[in-house]
Amino acid sequence: MTDRETLWLGAGVLFLLWLESRKKPGGESYTVPMPDPTRPEFAPHEIEITEPRKTPATFDEMASAFMQGYRDVTGEPPTTRVLAMFLAISAQETREWDAMWEWNPVNLTTVSKRGFFHIPGDPDGLKYAPYGNARQGAAATVKRFAEKFPKSFGLMLANSPEDVARMMRQEGFYTGPADAYARRVRAFFDKFAAGLPGPVT
Repeated sequence: MTDRETLWLGAGVLFLLWLESRKKPGGESYTVPMPDPTRPEFAPHEIEITEPRKTPATFDEMASAFMQGYRDVTGEPPTTRVLAMFLAISAQETREWDAMWEWNPVNLTTVSKRGFFHIPGDPDGLKYAPYGNARQGAAATVKRFAEKFPKSFGLMLANSPEDVARMMRQEGFYTGPADAYARRVRAFFDKFAAGLPGPVT
């Protein structure tokens, strides 16, 4: 008998002994109750962050976060135009990062089980996604645009901030007046593009 066969034989004997140990004195086996996955207490629950943190950031911090986050998602660095666009949208959504919560740079909502938070005073009571740091939040933003707002994402490559902002409205990123949103995004775009290296082409 080989060592392998001896090992399997020993494992089989141990399993039979375990089965015998599970029997009641009369010879009847014990039954182990299994949880019913349909019962409410076994359903997966979302984890709410009941005391969300404000995570303000500077322009330099967010420029670095979007530069790295974009590369994390696409494998390539963003152009100056694309970087300025993401920064402009992020600044518009978070009052230039003074009102950023849990490193969520564009107020992305969530329906996952990984956790959520409510922004204090938000009249809609939406569930927002928390992130571990600015880079993670920036990467999630790029990924969300690529998946849910692809036309807006595509327009960032060569079109004006106004074109991008209006397409974002069409794709459902925001619900307010498009012209007002576009003006604010344009103002932030011009402000940030001037402080980034390289020409806006």
